[in-house]
Amino acid sequence: MPIKPLFDYLDKLDSEKDIEIGAETLVKNNGWSKLQALNALHSKYQSERRLEEVEIVNRLINREKLRAKTESDTGFHDEM
Repeated sequence: MPIKPLFDYLDKLDSEKDIEIGAETLVKNNGWSKLQALNALHSKYQSERRLEEVEIVNRLINREKLRAKTESDTGFHDEM
């Protein structure tokens, strides 16, 4: 893998990790669900026109919705 795409890949991982940490902090501090925290971050980034972060949060929201649906369908809770 060329260096530039490798750095781009690592930057995206760092951003996603940072957003996950921010969401978990909101969950702990406010008693929100993870989906509520992600939606709050989505609104914040959207209002600030931070498009890369909005896309990352969109992926995380979709992942969280899928996890919640899977839990409700199977009755099994899986920590990601």
